[in-house]
Amino acid sequence: MTMKFKLQNFSLLLFFFFMSFASVLGFSQFNEAGLGRNVIRLFVLLATVFLMIDYIILRKIKLSSLLFITVAFALAMVSVAITKGFGLLILLQLVMIAKDTSMKSLLKYNTVTLLIAFLFVVFTSLVGITDASFHDVIKNEVSFTVYRYGFGNPNAAAAVLFAIITGFNLWQRDHFSKKYLIVELLLAVFVYRVFGSRTFAATTIGYVISIFFISYLARIKGFWRLLWPLQYFFLAASLAMLYIALNYSILGTSWYDLDIVLSGRLSTWNMIVNYYGIHLLGTDMSTLDLGLDNGYLYLLMYTGVLSLIIYNIIFYFVGKSAWRRREWMIFVTILFYSIYAFFESIPLLGSLCNILLIFGYLVLGERQKSTAQIERN
Repeated sequence: MTMKFKLQNFSLLLFFFFMSFASVLGFSQFNEAGLGRNVIRLFVLLATVFLMIDYIILRKIKLSSLLFITVAFALAMVSVAITKGFGLLILLQLVMIAKDTSMKSLLKYNTVTLLIAFLFVVFTSLVGITDASFHDVIKNEVSFTVYRYGFGNPNAAAAVLFAIITGFNLWQRDHFSKKYLIVELLLAVFVYRVFGSRTFAATTIGYVISIFFISYLARIKGFWRLLWPLQYFFLAASLAMLYIALNYSILGTSWYDLDIVLSGRLSTWNMIVNYYGIHLLGTDMSTLDLGLDNGYLYLLMYTGVLSLIIYNIIFYFVGKSAWRRREWMIFVTILFYSIYAFFESIPLLGSLCNILLIFGYLVLGERQKSTAQIERN
């Protein structure tokens, strides 16, 4: 039993190591060159290998479960062939790895390996392998340089840090200290000064403040009933983004003014959706040289209607579970992932989306444990 336990943890660690590096390197400058892209593909393949080892050697699989996994993998591979991306395949793997694994272990391994991958990319910029600086900006008549430290753009680096912060908070939620919030506020200010990501700064500060207040408000009788509609926030946001993208050109001048404030995001969404169209399993977007900068539309365009539906199911399921159990840390985290996704796509992708791991635990980890207890009784 001891040997099996250690081997299982080893396979879990290696899965998250390669998956986190594949996710983080995918948003770095390594993804801009052929060799780097091949390394990323190799890491996805290695993560898949260790997932298979985890299942075939270390876990018992029912025939019905094996059939479902086979069909799901086949569908994911079809999506890879169509879109030239690993979106659905990685989503499936992040859910599958949760089988018979605690939520704490999932979040711990993911957060630690993401941090290692982030520091690796930063290190490559410090030694000259990748580029560190981005450009100079002027705000309030003060000029300063925005850095990207090896990432494709500063927003990508900040989004990885958001995943690390939320992963740490979820991992430590049973022993959470208010002192962490002070550190995270200071980190938000520091990251904004270095990377210049307004979305990260606003979302992280809002996230930290919400955690502080809800940790107290959650004790008030009846407070949770007020939060009930927020279970559907991701669905409402998905529909709103689709409506805006399809109808931007006829929404009126006030929306044109908002588009200027949002750095042209609205008009870009409208142009991309109209040009590429909407498909069930997504489409090849490799020719796109513009940033989509919206998580909902990114899922819809890159990996298709099916992917957006799956994400809606996941966010609703986890949100409903968190609301029912009064898991305020999970509930707040879901809400701010959804808010972040209005202006950035990265937080919803790959191992940066901690919500996928929680969903996997609720569906495979927790339910398998409950079933085992029932069978023993």
